[in-house]
Amino acid sequence: MVLKCRWSRHGLCGAIMLMLAVVMVGGCAGPTAGHDEDAHALPEHHPRTFRRAVVDIAHRGGALTSGMLQGPDCELERRQLLDIVRWLPELAADTELGRRDWEHVRDAADRLANALQSFKDAGQLADGPQKSLSATLAASMKTLSDADALLSPDVPAEEKP
Repeated sequence: MVLKCRWSRHGLCGAIMLMLAVVMVGGCAGPTAGHDEDAHALPEHHPRTFRRAVVDIAHRGGALTSGMLQGPDCELERRQLLDIVRWLPELAADTELGRRDWEHVRDAADRLANALQSFKDAGQLADGPQKSLSATLAASMKTLSDADALLSPDVPAEEKP
């Protein structure tokens, strides 16, 4: 025996809409999503705001160029600082900075990222490369501080989770 189903135009649309609704409600958090909930989490050193990133860059940059860090600690600090510097343009875009000021931030971040790329271990470098990174960091911090000063004073340094 063969059954023939006849779908009306409205019945087919309704069935499709129902399937889409089920898929949308299930979304990414469904039990068969196939990945961790933590897959969407940001790294612990990711600053929540532009202002927090500026503070972190000053602090981490100072620690890195001081020569106090050695070996793996120095490399970890350099990599995390490089991450923060790379996130800076996106964080700045989330502020009320104008386009020209954002471009200055992006350019400073690019210069600092290039300096950090070539900086390997502050404890083992000669004075030349360390001074070069220090000079680039100082110039970048001037630009970042100037941009930060343009932000409303009611923008918190760090939003509470």
